[in-house]
Amino acid sequence: MVALKLFGPIRWVIAGSPKYFKKNKRPSHPKDLLRHNCIRVRAGEEIYHKWEFERGGKAFEVQVKGSLILSDPLLAADAAVDEAGLVYVTEDVIQERINAGKLESF
Repeated sequence: MVALKLFGPIRWVIAGSPKYFKKNKRPSHPKDLLRHNCIRVRAGEEIYHKWEFERGGKAFEVQVKGSLILSDPLLAADAAVDEAGLVYVTEDVIQERINAGKLESF
């Protein structure tokens, strides 16, 4: 049996548009997300409403709320660009939008 590593670590990030952050205070701690409109992503029947974090080697989750649920992370990123709220996706999904200044991660 041979094991092959298909990809490296996956980095999840939270991002919002610069205009969103002008209207809403930027979160400084994951629990601050409870005061934000969070764009959630659906995969099949599962809605990802628990965003996962790690601090000091300990994992924890924040159960977010939001008015928008989408089944495609790219559409969720586009919604964040359009100021619909904050998005939680893998860095590769939004890197181009960050580089273009359309989204800011924190």
